[in-house]
Amino acid sequence: MMNAEFEMTEDESIQFEKDYERFSIIQDENNFKTEWCLYEIENIEEDSDLSAVTMTDGCHNNITVSLPNKKLTWLELWKHADMLFEIIGDSEHMFIESFELKGDTIEVRFGS
Repeated sequence: MMNAEFEMTEDESIQFEKDYERFSIIQDENNFKTEWCLYEIENIEEDSDLSAVTMTDGCHNNITVSLPNKKLTWLELWKHADMLFEIIGDSEHMFIESFELKGDTIEVRFGS
């Protein structure tokens, strides 16, 4: 059985580096502990079309942060996810991989 590994083209690798650098600057400017892995988001100031009352990570459902219950930008989602990450205290899973609306809660998926 062969173990297939994902290989990026040179162009994909260059774009990945640019995206990583762009989000690293935003991370530093905001003193975030988490890292953004949603590279398909081109404008972090853009509305995400997500609105909810709370945010959780889906694993620690008893730990939530309050949200303003309005359409949030991707940057606002990152800020709230970073707050949640700090409360949870799981330093192994610091990469923001997705957001999913579940009723009146946004569930953020942290990865390692």
